[in-house]
Amino acid sequence: MLKLPLKPSFRYVHEPLRGDEEVIPLLGNTQLIGELMHRLRYSRGGTFLITGFRGVGKSTVITRAVEGIAAEAATNEIVIPITINVARPMTPDQLLFALVRRLYETLQDRRVLKRLDETARRAVMLAHIRTSLGLKQTRSDAKERGTSLTIGMGPGASKMTGPASWLAPSAGLTSKRTRSLAVEASYLTYSDSDVEHDLGRIIDLLSRTEPGRRRWWRRAKPRVHLIVVLDEVDKLTSEPSGLGEVERLLGNLKNTLTMRGAHFLLAAGPDLHDHAVLDASRGNSVYESIFAWQRYIPCSWDAPDLLLKAVLAEDASADAEEVVRYLRFKARGIPRRLLQEFGKFVHWEGGHPFLVVGEHDQTRITFYAQVEELLLSYFRQGRSDRLFREDIDDDRWRMAGYFVIDWILRRQGDPFTVVDVCGPAEKPELDPLLRLAQADVEQLLRHLAKHDFLTVVRDPGRPDVTRIGSDSPDGSLVWYKLADDVKRRLLGVVWGNASERAALEVSLRLPLPDRGTTVSGSLPAALLSHPPSERDLESVLRTVAGRYELVEAIGAGGMSMVYRARDLVMQREVAVKELRSGGSPEYQQRFRRETKILRELRHPRVVRLFDMIEEEEGYFIAMQLVPGSTLHESVAETGPLDLASTVLLGHQIAEALEYLETQQISRIDLKPQNIMMAPDRGAVLIDFGLAKRADLADITATGSFVGTPAYMAPESIEGGRTDIRTDIYALGLVLYFALTGRSPYSREEGIQGILAAIAQGKRDMTPLADMAYMRNIISKALATDPDNRFQHPAEIRDALAATPDGSAQGL
Repeated sequence: MLKLPLKPSFRYVHEPLRGDEEVIPLLGNTQLIGELMHRLRYSRGGTFLITGFRGVGKSTVITRAVEGIAAEAATNEIVIPITINVARPMTPDQLLFALVRRLYETLQDRRVLKRLDETARRAVMLAHIRTSLGLKQTRSDAKERGTSLTIGMGPGASKMTGPASWLAPSAGLTSKRTRSLAVEASYLTYSDSDVEHDLGRIIDLLSRTEPGRRRWWRRAKPRVHLIVVLDEVDKLTSEPSGLGEVERLLGNLKNTLTMRGAHFLLAAGPDLHDHAVLDASRGNSVYESIFAWQRYIPCSWDAPDLLLKAVLAEDASADAEEVVRYLRFKARGIPRRLLQEFGKFVHWEGGHPFLVVGEHDQTRITFYAQVEELLLSYFRQGRSDRLFREDIDDDRWRMAGYFVIDWILRRQGDPFTVVDVCGPAEKPELDPLLRLAQADVEQLLRHLAKHDFLTVVRDPGRPDVTRIGSDSPDGSLVWYKLADDVKRRLLGVVWGNASERAALEVSLRLPLPDRGTTVSGSLPAALLSHPPSERDLESVLRTVAGRYELVEAIGAGGMSMVYRARDLVMQREVAVKELRSGGSPEYQQRFRRETKILRELRHPRVVRLFDMIEEEEGYFIAMQLVPGSTLHESVAETGPLDLASTVLLGHQIAEALEYLETQQISRIDLKPQNIMMAPDRGAVLIDFGLAKRADLADITATGSFVGTPAYMAPESIEGGRTDIRTDIYALGLVLYFALTGRSPYSREEGIQGILAAIAQGKRDMTPLADMAYMRNIISKALATDPDNRFQHPAEIRDALAATPDGSAQGL
């Protein structure tokens, strides 16, 4: 448990950081505040575009700059800031009316109105009355009657006293209507052009300095420095039509926004920044003619260090180093997020604040701190795609890294490709403001795989990966998934933390005898007090047909992904094969054919089919889950098999091929990855996605090949006739792999080199030099001409049984 005292003056901050804060420092952008102050102080007007990601501190920069120039204002100058929220669509007259009313209220509240000269005061009050009455009638009268207004001595005005006695209004109602079919329009007598004129006159009057020499008996009239902040524009532009709304608003108010005497600050998101830059580059831009200055507010990547250094009561940087990294991951350069996350760890005891990290918190902090280190190592590599980079480009690149990590964690081990991360252009998976480039995401994924955060499930560049014809659009993509140990740690993090479970959309399967029980919200107190180990935790990735809970991806084929799953009806574990997303009609046809073939097979060395599901979300096959590991995994973990074990393995596979021959089934894509080594059954064949049956039409297009390059027979490569002898050839390669742990072809040659070696019958048999009888059996199985191989599986089975090791085992 970590417990560090904070300064007694610490207070939570839930609003833009102001200049009078005693403990929370400015978390970056000090230079930008100075730049904005100079622009405001040394100019008489203009419209400035201030952009940045939401929560990055745009309001703080604007607030601090306005406070700064107000504090340094001359004696006869008064800074009047006005903020108008434009998060929703507004017409020009609505914005102008709101601005006039807000100006009047601010001048009145700050007791400035009565200090103005008579002309300026009268102009402000008259505009306020006219806008107020006009809006009142528009809202309350369904017939939309207009208001005519006369300023002068109205009824009862003679009884009024004080400065406003001459302003008694006499109001009358008028209306104009035009009718055309079902369309009706009403015209207010106080139009948007009227209020625009009045506002321009008011700004001019307020910004004037008093001419001549000041008299001792009267105080000089102040000059009002009006600063109008149009805030929350990024919320408006988040809608598809928002940019158009903003552009129309700016175009209609161009005269007001470019007048002398007032500053307008438009606080917007990076989308408007991009739009303005692009539009200005085309020439004749409305943005270029309006915005006198544009500034992007960058993310504050060092804010966690600045925050803890300022709020800790004593130097405890070493103790808080992991917390800093955690906060950096959670904040992503956004001060607002930083303060929210930091506040979760602040506890008060006897009126004194402490930074407290409990046992459950420590697990989460350590996990995300290590992920942050992994990302930092990626960021340090830098980018070389642009010689001159802007702050916004680097911020997008870095923020994209965090969003990709979040996306991966939410997958919880469900395999994906770079296309899944980026999503289609018309509907991107992540925030479109990040402008995710597929090349950048692929580079990050490779980095994460290199450091064991991800596992490569399928790499089409490997010769031992199945290829199907020209493959689907995603057939050339690498498939990744969250590494198993990372997933276990992640589930340990979300255990007992409802907010993390909700954020990552994790559904946990409780480690109880009833393995079908899941939970996504709060956990029973008894379980929290005795949490399971990370290895006992499981999550439900998805549920298929309301029956099969997909728990873990355990394999990838040429057109499918295989999951360990739970059958909620039969209360048993099964394997569920899912057709890869975006499967072509050819893939779907193969998937159905695999179902038809498996449905009729009954053999102890062939996986058994339970169910076939076709629904809107995809195509699925539920099969028997064979315990154990694949031959490929077994050799990788414990090394090559000895002679006796290899003879037994070959004999068992030959038995399976013999059965398949009786069913007229061949070309089953036999390879170590498709052979399960079950402890109680021995070898079991598990993948029939490419199998063909004599009575079913071949799906493979002419001129294309189907199979795994490193385990393909010459006739498969050349597009010739394939039969059971093709599988005998693959069995010879499987036996070679079992004995040596490698392929007889060099991986350095690449797929094309391996295919050429297969066609020419070139292979390295030297590793079998001391295994004479196995070398002879494998060489015959690998004959280039099918007529020179074993013609039936029974022949290679008998040859293996006749070996000394076969006889010793009673085969």
